[in-house]
Amino acid sequence: MKENIGVSGTWLFVWRDKDGNILETREEHNLITQSGLEALAALIVGEIPQENAIFLALGTGTTVADHADTILEKEGYRKIIASRSRFSSEIRFRFFFTVSEGNGDWSEAGVFLAGTEMPDTGHLLNRVLPPGGVSKTGNQTLTVEVRISLYAA
Repeated sequence: MKENIGVSGTWLFVWRDKDGNILETREEHNLITQSGLEALAALIVGEIPQENAIFLALGTGTTVADHADTILEKEGYRKIIASRSRFSSEIRFRFFFTVSEGNGDWSEAGVFLAGTEMPDTGHLLNRVLPPGGVSKTGNQTLTVEVRISLYAA
């Protein structure tokens, strides 16, 4: 008997004004990288401790996402995870940007497992190039929720 496991990712971006009113919500699908699959396997067997930091990185690269990616093309900003949770077989990572964090125009994003605050560190789990990019200004907050779903394929 042959069994397969599938993995997919979805990003939810929510922009709010300084008073907390929702300005925009967008959902994008990403590419799970080979590096990310290997890191998930390493987490399961304890090769990477679960308490290691998880970061969201924003960049300005425009090259199409590929399964072999291990870093963003042009990383420019990093934010440590705010919270993580699990719902059934879905993992949820949440990142929160205050009005003074992550301002600018970004064309690519990725989640890094077991990374540090230094660019290009850790295992790139996934990469997304949202159509039209992601722009954030100093009068907005941004919440990014990255959902990784595991399923029988």
